[in-house]
Amino acid sequence: MSIAHEMISLDPNEYLLLAKDIPHSLDSHLWENYLIDAESLLAKSLEAILDQKNYIKLSKLPEKLNMNSINRDLHEKTIQALELIKSHQHNCRLEHIASQVAISPDRLRHLFKENIGITFKNYIKWQKIRKAFYLLQKTPQLSLAQVAIESGFSDQAHMSRVIKENFGHSPKSLLLKIGLD
Repeated sequence: MSIAHEMISLDPNEYLLLAKDIPHSLDSHLWENYLIDAESLLAKSLEAILDQKNYIKLSKLPEKLNMNSINRDLHEKTIQALELIKSHQHNCRLEHIASQVAISPDRLRHLFKENIGITFKNYIKWQKIRKAFYLLQKTPQLSLAQVAIESGFSDQAHMSRVIKENFGHSPKSLLLKIGLD
C-alpha cells in the first residue's frame, strides 16, 4: 500500500486504520476493506483513535469494528423498519417506512441515528451501493444501467455520481482497478 508515495507493509495479522480522504492504492488483492460512514458515531470514535494522523497500524481491530460484537439490541421499531426497507429492495422513503411502523418520521430518524449509527438516508444509500457492487461482481454481464436500476438508483448517472462521491472513482474505473472488467 502507498500513501502519498510512502510504502507501508503489513504483516498478515496487522491492520491499517486510514483517515478519510487520504489517497492510497493497494498492491495486493489480499485485503478486507471496511468503509465507514463519515457521519456515524463509529467514524467519530475512529477519528479520535487516529488523533490527526493519516494512518496507524494496529495489531488487532478496535472492538467497535469487530463485526461479531455489533450491538444487536435494536429498538423494535428499528427492526421492523429494517425488514420493511429490505422488502422494498432499499428503494423507499423515510415517511413511508415511518407510517408503516406507526411512528413519526422524526422518531424514525432518531432511532436510526441511535440504533444504526448513521442517518436513514445514508443507510439507504449504502445499501444501494452494496447491492451495486454485489451485482457488478456476481453478474458482470449486466450493463451499468441495469446494475443501477436493480440497485435502486434512478439511473446509471445517479449511481455513478454517488459511487464517485464516496470512492473517488467511477464504477467502471473501480471494476478495472479490482480486475473485474
